[in-house]
Amino acid sequence: MNKKIMAITAFSLLLSAGNAQAQNNNMTPEQMAQMMQMMQMMQKMQGNNNATDDGYSEELKQSRIEKRQFEDSEKLRSVGKAESRDEMMARDMAEQNARAQMQRQIETFTKDALERYRKQSQMNDAEKFMANDEQLSKTVAKGILTGCKVIDQAKYYNKNAKKYKYEVLVEYDKAGVMSLLEQQDAEIMKNKAMFEKQMQEVFDEYDMEKTGETAGMKKQEAQDAIDNANKDAEHRRAIEAEQQRADNEQKAMDKNYEYNLQSQKQFQDTVKDLSKEKTKRETIRNNNKNQNIKY
Repeated sequence: MNKKIMAITAFSLLLSAGNAQAQNNNMTPEQMAQMMQMMQMMQKMQGNNNATDDGYSEELKQSRIEKRQFEDSEKLRSVGKAESRDEMMARDMAEQNARAQMQRQIETFTKDALERYRKQSQMNDAEKFMANDEQLSKTVAKGILTGCKVIDQAKYYNKNAKKYKYEVLVEYDKAGVMSLLEQQDAEIMKNKAMFEKQMQEVFDEYDMEKTGETAGMKKQEAQDAIDNANKDAEHRRAIEAEQQRADNEQKAMDKNYEYNLQSQKQFQDTVKDLSKEKTKRETIRNNNKNQNIKY
């Protein structure tokens, strides 16, 4: 029997006995408090009982794969999930679901961008173009499916249900979506910059909805970080240069002081030597005088 189930069963038996004592008014306040603590522990254990043996829980709010979906603002990413008793089937179905989700996203994005572009450009027969935009969006989305690639996946296994669960992450470059649309529609090439602006607006709105940031905002943050780093480096260099200048001045002062000290010592030594020499000469002169007096 599962250890968790055994523990819950044991708690249930203890609580049943406690309830019986409580009904007979045989429990002290201390015993009643202990029984309440045991009830709270059992409720917590029952609440976690849906976790699988590998630690995966259906209550998990966001998996590692889901967190990666919006980490690169230059890419479109989709997550697919699937469960099966057959591992490879679960994996293949998850990839198919991820690709299908990618196709739906691109159809929505491109249709929205094309509609904005037609209205913004105020071209003749805009309604006729709009009628073809839905088919164009589907064609581009299908073409992208062959180009999008799997960049990550995660596998979980539930021993109780004997099922595999896969999460697959697929990716396609946003710039590639624009390029495919431009290749499919000659009218877009007449005002490529305007269309790319409309397409980027669609991507930005999606990013804002999902992450609270656009690609432009992330680029600006990255540029600000670079600028701040450069300013910090420049500030450090200025401080280091100032410190070097102060060090050089101090060294020059120390050297000058040492030179003066040495010169002063040499002068004092010279004075001493001259004094000794003078004393020596006077001694000799006095000795000579004394000798002359004797004679």
